[in-house]
Amino acid sequence: MIRLPPAPRLGLTLLALIALGGAAQAETVTLSGVVAERFGPKFVLDTGEARVLVETGPAWRRAGTPEVGESVTVTGHERDSGLRATRIVFADGAEVAAPAPPPPGPDHRDPDARDAEARRPGRRGPQTGLDAEAMERLTADLAAARIAAPRVVETGPRHAVVEAVAATGASVRIEVDRHGALRRVESSAGAGLAALLPDWAQEAAADEGVAAVAGIRFTPRHVHVAGEDARGEAVRLRLRREGEARGPRHGGAPDADALRRSVEAAGYGWRGGLAQHRAHAEVDAVNPEGEPVRLRLDRDGEIVRERARR
Repeated sequence: MIRLPPAPRLGLTLLALIALGGAAQAETVTLSGVVAERFGPKFVLDTGEARVLVETGPAWRRAGTPEVGESVTVTGHERDSGLRATRIVFADGAEVAAPAPPPPGPDHRDPDARDAEARRPGRRGPQTGLDAEAMERLTADLAAARIAAPRVVETGPRHAVVEAVAATGASVRIEVDRHGALRRVESSAGAGLAALLPDWAQEAAADEGVAAVAGIRFTPRHVHVAGEDARGEAVRLRLRREGEARGPRHGGAPDADALRRSVEAAGYGWRGGLAQHRAHAEVDAVNPEGEPVRLRLDRDGEIVRERARR
């Protein structure tokens, strides 16, 4: 952790600087508030007057970033998307500063120049952004969940990362393939993400007690759902896609040894407490992140729900 002298207070919010435009030529901005949401190396700072997206970048992985609910003071440079942090002061007085960036590589031109070159007609290799058709598809899908203002913030050879805003005002982070199809969606619970699920998955999630969806991941065989139940407890589901064969149904209770093998093959640690029911079984386990959970398995040994245990 790097100790620095106190940061100067400018007395202007980021929104005020944006409004002043050319009249305000401050090199840095200092804002204080509470971390409302976090998306990897980025977080949303609630100042009481506005919500500002703070970008920390890959270099901060060694220095650490604040958690949701922490009160912090952030100093950084104004950007179109929000604030690029150079220093963060925590409520206990601890300070961290962005580590020095690595030396430039062989292509250290201005990023805009590199992007323009990457988009040059006839150029081979990864392209930046989504084409008009992909963006139109994504915008239509998001509109069904009342999520608006999508903008591409990161691209790769086969995917793009998009940030948007839910009807509740919450920030939404979305990963899509190059055709605009959803891969992963993350936001706060209550942002209306359930509307992005197929109808069958919405029904399955409701049947499993999911009251608010905070994350969705789409894979070829499953739809993964993370959220909360009516009591506010964490729930994670892995739903098999509609129409996929579930295997033969056999009479009698599922074999305990077979269930244990299924649980351990999925990366969980078996902790016992097996309870068998007519159509499913439940067991205590430890998930791959080391958290105690209660699993529900169908009669084929497929994990269909993970509930955090306190």
